[in-house]
Formats: sequence, structure tokens, C-alpha cells
Amino acid sequence: MKGYNVGVIGYGMSAKVFHIPLIEVVPELKLHAIVQRNPTRDNDASKDHPEVKNYRATEDMVKDSSVDIVVVTTTPPTHFELAKLALENGKH
Repeated sequence: MKGYNVGVIGYGMSAKVFHIPLIEVVPELKLHAIVQRNPTRDNDASKDHPEVKNYRATEDMVKDSSVDIVVVTTTPPTHFELAKLALENGKH
């Protein structure tokens, strides 16, 4: 069975409580990358998930040829532009 590498844009409550845990339990999915623009000492994806690639810019993550699927977990007004950017870079 083919597996898919997933990149998550955003690292707020939606990502941490719903999306990432769901990705982690689906056998065909692998959490591969997280975009978090401004980590803090108490909220840092690279500390919580040191095994995945961590990016500060979405533009960098969507250029990662290993990422197959992108999940947008940012605020709703940002979804269109981020999804468009992912699609323009060949992501699902």
C-alpha cells in the first residue's frame, strides 16, 4: 500500500488536537513536515515533533518534493491563498 507524506501548515490547537493526531493513526499517512512561523518556548513544533521537517515559511514546505499532501490548519481567511500555493506546487 502506498503511503503519503503530509505537510501541515499551522501549529495551533486545530493542528495539535485534531489534524496531527488523525494523521498519526492513519497507516497510509506519515507526518512529514510542519510549518510554524513563530514558535515560542511553550509552543514549538520542532520540540514536539523533532522527527519531522520543520519550516518557518509555507513557500519552503510546498517546494519539498517529499510532501504529497498539505493540510491547512491556519485561520479560515488564509485558507484560499495557502491552498492555492500548495496546488500550484503540485500538492494535494
